[in-house]
Amino acid sequence: MKRYVTITIVLSCALCLIMPTISCSPPTGGGSEAGNARITGRVIDSEGLPAAHTIVSVQVSDYNPLADSTITSPVTDTTDANGIYHLNVNENSMYTITAVHKHTRHRAMIASIHADIATDTIAPCILSYPGSIRVLTPDEHKNETGYIFIPGTSFYKKVQPSSDFTLLDSIPSGVIPGITYTKQKDSVQFQLSQSIAVKSNDTTTLLPGWDYAQSITLNTSSDGAGISSTLYNFPVLIRLSSANFTFAQSTLQGNDLRFISSNGSVLPYEIEQWDSIGQRASLWVNLDTIHGNNSKQSIMMFWGSSTLHSADKHVFDTSAGFQGTWHLSDNGKTSSDATPNSYHGLSPDTALPLSERGIIGDCKRFDGLSDYIVVPNTANSTLNFGATDAYTVSAWVSLDTIDNMAQLIVAKGYAQYFLRLTYFPSNAPLWEFSEFSTATSWDASTTAAVARQWVQLTGIRNGNNQMLYLNGVLVNTVPNVYQSTSLTRNTSQDVTIGRFMERVTLSGEISSYCFFKGLIDEVRIEKGARSADWIRLCYMNQRPDDKLVIFNK
Repeated sequence: MKRYVTITIVLSCALCLIMPTISCSPPTGGGSEAGNARITGRVIDSEGLPAAHTIVSVQVSDYNPLADSTITSPVTDTTDANGIYHLNVNENSMYTITAVHKHTRHRAMIASIHADIATDTIAPCILSYPGSIRVLTPDEHKNETGYIFIPGTSFYKKVQPSSDFTLLDSIPSGVIPGITYTKQKDSVQFQLSQSIAVKSNDTTTLLPGWDYAQSITLNTSSDGAGISSTLYNFPVLIRLSSANFTFAQSTLQGNDLRFISSNGSVLPYEIEQWDSIGQRASLWVNLDTIHGNNSKQSIMMFWGSSTLHSADKHVFDTSAGFQGTWHLSDNGKTSSDATPNSYHGLSPDTALPLSERGIIGDCKRFDGLSDYIVVPNTANSTLNFGATDAYTVSAWVSLDTIDNMAQLIVAKGYAQYFLRLTYFPSNAPLWEFSEFSTATSWDASTTAAVARQWVQLTGIRNGNNQMLYLNGVLVNTVPNVYQSTSLTRNTSQDVTIGRFMERVTLSGEISSYCFFKGLIDEVRIEKGARSADWIRLCYMNQRPDDKLVIFNK
């Protein structure tokens, strides 16, 4: 993890880069100003070979390219065939050296050079491709104007009000000593950040006002989550633990977090669970785009702000298809819906499932006798799909026992659609996704079930097509069709989790509510048929050994 010491003031801007005033001198001479000391050094390329024709400039470390540009010119030299340069400077001053090759435009920087003897030989400058620094703008400062600059160099930009960030480009790779803000060219200066690591051909993102930052890679290549297509508005699960996060640094219980995309956009996020004592947290971050077969896409996580910033609640938005999302991490009678629909589930005191550690944060344990959750006012709602509509139903479950009793996971009525455990028709345990597809018949997709093992089930209905996925893998595309002699399609029931709303009569069994016995986590009902890559990425990201998210060192 990287630590940034910052002051909460910021900016955004368009490029305004002043190149140094160059006065090329012979390799044995000084630059445009004389001094009583000489800095001698060598410039080499990435292979260690001498870099001739490189312009080397030296400037005092506190040089302000805005206020001092017309007063103080840099001392410059051009390297000889051996990559050697000489710069005449004043003794007992601090300097910054920058170098740029005339032809390749590769760059280098060495900061905090102290000339304290008549001739001081310093470490070689190593040229490489430059990088960029993106400075994000906190909301409270988006209407300010001003400038940012790197002291001791000619790099600066003007603030443009209402911009989201400032991009300083063509910055030499390595550790940049700091970035400074000033409202006017000659006004008081504030350091925004210091010790900034810049990588070649990469962009370093800074968020002034936040003390800590962590880069997170999203690996969708074959050695990661293994998807090939591009997905949009995908909620990425971020698990924090003592292994990848220092909870004491976030004093606001996660409300000081910020997630930033590679293009500088602030990403919506939701805190499902935050346990600073137990050193674990579960967060959901909405990615507007996730690229398939990509091991380089990354986001930045910032924390350590002294100001409260509420987490965004639009990760599971209805515009992205989410109609009901129940994380089941709540304590008490209410099971909150994470979508704007607010279809919150309720449990009576006598039927309250217990909370227990789940696959994602906490989950609910159902006792198989009386526990259940009902979601009021959902009978005639956006969860009321037609038999030929496109929709997706999913849940993580862990069954306690195989006991030859049907057990309901989630349903909108026995005569509409549901996920459950069944033993029909083979008298063997089966996971089942069913749609009451006609006036009097079900389409039932099944696959073998096991006990005491977390699995993710996903049912897809798309017109007359129906599919069942187990742990992100398609396992059934040809459902069985079963006729009912006593029921007709019924859309009047509310959604339930853990049991049917009414008793149902199953073949060869007595009437039953089909209470679930075991653990249920992360129940979702979504409008639209999710793609195979979407379903796989959900599983690969949410499984305990997450294959998508990598915390970079």
